[in-house]
Amino acid sequence: MITNVRLAERAERETRNGGIAAFTAFVSRPEMIAAGVDVLNSMVGVWARDQLFNGTATMGNPRRTAHTGMRATIVFGGTIVRGGRYASGTGTFPATAYRMVLDRVEIRPFRLHIHTFFPELGQGSAIGSCQVKNVDGGGFSNYP
Repeated sequence: MITNVRLAERAERETRNGGIAAFTAFVSRPEMIAAGVDVLNSMVGVWARDQLFNGTATMGNPRRTAHTGMRATIVFGGTIVRGGRYASGTGTFPATAYRMVLDRVEIRPFRLHIHTFFPELGQGSAIGSCQVKNVDGGGFSNYP
C-alpha cells in the first residue's frame, strides 16, 4: 500500500510524457484487496490468468530470473464502489474502474505477480478488457 507522500512523489517524477492524467491509489488495504478479488475472479480476470498459465513463455529477462516475460493488463469496471484517493492527498473519489498488470513469474506462489493495481477515474466496463503480451511488445491475445 503506497503512502500519500510516495504517491505524490510518483506523480511528480513519473509523468510518462503526459500520458498519465492522474495518479491514484486505494484508500485502504481492505479496499484494495476486495477490488483485487473482484478483478481476478471476473470473467476477464479468469481469462487473463488462463492465458498466462497456458501461454508459451518466452526466455525471460537477460538476468535469467524466473520471469517468463509474459504480462497481462486488465481493465475492469465493477458494480461495487471502492474508495480511491488522488496523489495530491487532497481528496478521495468513488472508484468502480480498475487497472491491474499481472506478470507470470514461475517462482511466485500461483506463478503470478501483481506488478501494479490502482483505481481509475471514470466508469469501467463490466465486461472488461485485457491484453496479454510478451515483454518485447509482441502481443498474442486480447479480450474480448
